[in-house]
Amino acid sequence: MLFMGQEILEDKPWHEDIRFWSQFMIWWDGLSVDRSMRDFLRFTQDLIQLRRRYPALCGEGIRVPQVHNHDRIIVVHRWLEGEGRDLLVVASFNEVTLDGYPVDLPWPGRWQEVFNSDVYDHFPSSWVTGNGGSVFADDSAGKQYPFSNSAACGVSFREAVDGQDISEQIGGLVLQSNMLNSSVRGLERRAMKRFHLALGVSDVEASVGDYSQRLGCRPGLLIPGK
Repeated sequence: MLFMGQEILEDKPWHEDIRFWSQFMIWWDGLSVDRSMRDFLRFTQDLIQLRRRYPALCGEGIRVPQVHNHDRIIVVHRWLEGEGRDLLVVASFNEVTLDGYPVDLPWPGRWQEVFNSDVYDHFPSSWVTGNGGSVFADDSAGKQYPFSNSAACGVSFREAVDGQDISEQIGGLVLQSNMLNSSVRGLERRAMKRFHLALGVSDVEASVGDYSQRLGCRPGLLIPGK
């Protein structure tokens, strides 16, 4: 879910009554003067397109094979049962780049790097921490899956207010398997919630049009409030 302005790192408090609290309106003009806001908007747009491009990100197949509190890493496996093209999302909340971090992989062969958040730090970044476009699963078993390899995961964004950090850094990779018709049986299933956007505006239709243009897609469902 995106709340008002989160897609551009808006740092002002939110208020629904802009008649008396107009100072809390989203600072869209910041996109013309703040590079980090532009970079993060591009990051959000591309994440939305990634979710539309890879159906496994919208499917019900989900498992979390790795969570490491000390390293601040979480790995999420997504798939469509019987259709293959599994995806592995590697998210890092660490404050430093992690090189050669061991990642469990459910299938052998080549895993293509289809998304790297490090690209968006001064987009397009010329000093990206990545994996040369792919990683290869080797025969060394992981803790949860029969294959593993190491991956590099960089640090991408930190939100700041008045020059002071208010949120943690985050970086992430999305790896896609080249295996066809792969499926993992007996794993926990959870329904994946849809993408939501919360708006408090005076003209809903105008705002939907504006957001559709900024985010590069229209909403699948609009539920107007009172």
